[in-house]
Amino acid sequence: MKYINHFTINTKNNRISYPSEVEKELFFILKSKFKDAESENGVNLMDDTVFKLTVEENRTYAGTLYLKSGNELVPVLITYGTKEDSDRNYVWDNIKKIRKQFSDDELIMPPATPFIVDYILPTACLNPIIFEWTGDFTKCLAWMILFPEVINR
Repeated sequence: MKYINHFTINTKNNRISYPSEVEKELFFILKSKFKDAESENGVNLMDDTVFKLTVEENRTYAGTLYLKSGNELVPVLITYGTKEDSDRNYVWDNIKKIRKQFSDDELIMPPATPFIVDYILPTACLNPIIFEWTGDFTKCLAWMILFPEVINR
């Protein structure tokens, strides 16, 4: 695979992500924490965040980034990814349902596969420093899950 479409719902911006853009240091940090992210408690990251992940057959995934607020976890970012055309509408329908809770804007067409779809929730304003790394984080996650053979070289 040569690229992944990286679409951000909030800005409706799509950019092309190439494997050469994945920071190797971030990749190895995430790789070591990958299995913990799939556990019920998720994995502690940085800036008081926890990430929880569900992966289906290494072709589609959904993840939520949470901020720690006392004893609670507050969702701040939802990310989906798929490499299969057959899962394209499934992923898009799920993100549209989430989006509808916060906005009446209509999302018309999903990006071409493979793609990442990020949705930054309004609660992210509680800790804006996370915006410094969430794009790189979701990009690295997508390459690690969807095309690990390209990144592991």
